[in-house]
Amino acid sequence: MLGVSELYPNPITGSVREVKFNLLSSCPTSVSWKVYTVDYKRVYEDTVEVVGLKTLAWRLTDSSGRRVAAGVYYLQFNSGTNTVIRKLLVLN
Repeated sequence: MLGVSELYPNPITGSVREVKFNLLSSCPTSVSWKVYTVDYKRVYEDTVEVVGLKTLAWRLTDSSGRRVAAGVYYLQFNSGTNTVIRKLLVLN
């Protein structure tokens, strides 16, 4: 079972450089997470190993390291058959 906390801060404004979230798994698991725009364009992806509670951060950059534009983004977390989606608003 995969648990994902709410994103913090949300919405993101001004000089904030990252959004944080916690992943929780009752057994060791690989979690892939992706960031999409509202038109389902993937801007970032990563995979992490999670055992217990793990705090991660997305630095508001795309896969090339450039800061993303203002807008609505969806963070999708997948582990086996579990999928969790969180919505994030980025304001500049």
